[in-house]
Amino acid sequence: MAQPLFARMFSRPTLRSLTCLIVLGGLLAACGEDDEETTVDAAAMADDAAVADMMPEEEADMMPEEEADMAPPAPEGVFAVFLSGALNGTPEEAGPVHDQIAAGGEMAAREAGDLSHDALISTELLGTMPGLFQGIDQWDDLDAMLAFYQNPQFAQGIGHLIMGMPTIEVVARRDDWHTWGDLTAADDAKPHYFVSARGHLAQPADMAQATHDMIAAGGQAAANMAGDVAHVVFLGVEDDRNFIAVDVWRDSANIEAFYGNPQFQAAFGQLFDGPPTVRVMQTVGWHEW
Repeated sequence: MAQPLFARMFSRPTLRSLTCLIVLGGLLAACGEDDEETTVDAAAMADDAAVADMMPEEEADMMPEEEADMAPPAPEGVFAVFLSGALNGTPEEAGPVHDQIAAGGEMAAREAGDLSHDALISTELLGTMPGLFQGIDQWDDLDAMLAFYQNPQFAQGIGHLIMGMPTIEVVARRDDWHTWGDLTAADDAKPHYFVSARGHLAQPADMAQATHDMIAAGGQAAANMAGDVAHVVFLGVEDDRNFIAVDVWRDSANIEAFYGNPQFQAAFGQLFDGPPTVRVMQTVGWHEW
């Protein structure tokens, strides 16, 4: 599920970049044409028109449209990047570094489509490794999101916050699955907690959804009573069997008891083809939007 430091994101061009190259190439070709080529093109267009006139109306309607019209539409929805790794220093030392990076890049990120930025550090609940950072950014433009994280300046900046190679996860939010609340549901509680559960679905996503929705709907009332105010589902962009659920808790009092319940573990575990990874993170008042 997780990808090492921009390994795949940096190797694939965005649709927007490809479109720009196509348009630029077309303009250059048009500027370099001579009269002879123009005559040939005109003749070819006339031949195409004649052929179209000879076709039945139904077949003529099926002729190729302009290349721009044939380009695949941009993916729609809300996408997210989960960026995590070991903090380069203590939380007290890393906080100002994070805030300088986040505040400095906020305007450009927002203009590109970055809807929100959550900055979290790890607790030791449920065996979570201490000293970890996790940033969650939600976007409304997949191509712009990929381009933003491909920027070498971003990679250089994040290197001051994360020790070694951070982990990047590119996902799409799935509001069509059974969910409640959103990642802002406990923003008035300082601190509050994000419990993330990651795993690889045992079935294709459309089949696994029914199992997930039954479990989530059946457990929602108990979760809400325990302090779980949001359950948000994300699936991998390249492999939609890569599953991340983020549950937002107002406090940590009942987290370990809830997730340690054997009945919950048995029910939730059937979603995956192996044991899921559960991590408990908390807010620390770093720069967010």
